[in-house]
Amino acid sequence: MTDRDDARDEQLDRDERDRAAELLGVWAVDAVDPEERALVERVLARDPQLRAEADELHRVTDRLAVSAAVEPPASLRESVLGAISAEPEQPEQPSRRWAWALAAAAAVCLAIGGWWGITALNQDAITDQDQYTAVEQVLQDPAAQHLTAELPEQGTLEIALGPDGTGVLTGRSVPSPGEERAYQLWTIDGDDAPASHGLVEIHDGRVLMPLDGVPAGAVVALTVEPAGGSEQPTTDPILAVETQSS
Repeated sequence: MTDRDDARDEQLDRDERDRAAELLGVWAVDAVDPEERALVERVLARDPQLRAEADELHRVTDRLAVSAAVEPPASLRESVLGAISAEPEQPEQPSRRWAWALAAAAAVCLAIGGWWGITALNQDAITDQDQYTAVEQVLQDPAAQHLTAELPEQGTLEIALGPDGTGVLTGRSVPSPGEERAYQLWTIDGDDAPASHGLVEIHDGRVLMPLDGVPAGAVVALTVEPAGGSEQPTTDPILAVETQSS
């Protein structure tokens, strides 16, 4: 074999590795065709560094993907590859490439149709995985807030809130509010009147509730109200958590 042949083979190897690295995000969420899957797995078999990145990415996407089977949308592949290709050309930096592949995979989970809201909030049982996945989805944004608070008697509430005011409320070991009573969630923004965010449903002590329109720096408060809820709070909050200002 000539030096020219060696150089050509080396270039082909580099091209294959670059292509495998580009496909890593879609490979991790099983959105590649058979030929692409074979290419990625062929490269992973001989590249320990890329293999380690792939294994870590797979572990994270496994955490993000809830157990319920959801058919990926037709745009899934384009969403991931578009997220990766949108990053400006950089010198070879494996950790940076991995971070973008992870971000793309997280974007795919979001694109699957608000899966945590569909699968968890429409069923009677809420699992640890449902809650964990919902919180992780919000916390993929580096600017998201993560707040926890203890209820007076027992139970813990957790808030994951994105910079756009959307997020999720989860709770564990939350007691019943009492017969003909309900928990109601509010935000209090400065001197404005409290704004209702709806009744908080409890399933075997667990809470999983989407949040929307929470102003930055507002206080998130929980009160006990009549079963149908109230237009304004009728009791003192049993819990109040101040969110961070933007």
